[in-house]
Amino acid sequence: MSKFTLLLTLIVLLMLFNTASATIHTVNPGGSIQDTLNNCATGDTVFVTAGTYILTNYITWPNTANIKLFGAGAENTIIDANDNDHIFFIDSTDAIIDFNTIIDGFTITGGNANGASPHNSGGGIYCRRSSSSPTISNNIITNNSAAQVGGGIYCFNSDPNIIDNMISNNSANYYGGGIGCWYSSDPNIINNTIINNSVAQVGGGIYCYDSNPNIINNIIAKN
Repeated sequence: MSKFTLLLTLIVLLMLFNTASATIHTVNPGGSIQDTLNNCATGDTVFVTAGTYILTNYITWPNTANIKLFGAGAENTIIDANDNDHIFFIDSTDAIIDFNTIIDGFTITGGNANGASPHNSGGGIYCRRSSSSPTISNNIITNNSAAQVGGGIYCFNSDPNIIDNMISNNSANYYGGGIGCWYSSDPNIINNTIINNSVAQVGGGIYCYDSNPNIINNIIAKN
């Protein structure tokens, strides 16, 4: 079974096990991932078809629980911030964004978080608050940068699952070229390849401050 067939099978199964009101949305090249996410109800799935999606602004995750965002495989579905701010900014206040929220199957690239706080960290993905703790899996997170912390992924008081990703060639000016964990962030960092990331000060691959992550079975090299 190909990865693409497996993905479609997974989406069908998600439909069967979700509530009757759950919907699958599709985004094609030229469409808006942001608008589609904004139109989701709790438990909906968004499938982004193969192609390159150039952002003009970062994707702000809606305050809606259990949205599942799937690409058609990381090699085939590219989200490029074109050097503008983050790719994903997840800062939920009204909904619990937990492991049932999924970002899976994308190349996440071109993020450059160099604005005023909080937009100076998390070039690829910024997870803020304990209610912003999604599952980030099967992605290629590459060539993103941050003026402060977390070139690839930044966790601020959040506990995401970071599983089976390639996190490479990201950079930060201060801490955590690949992943930065800050202030009571306890993510599960499992089965990732974290390679060739760089930082000006401390933690080329992973940097943790006042945090207790589970770091299990990763390849962390050449940072």
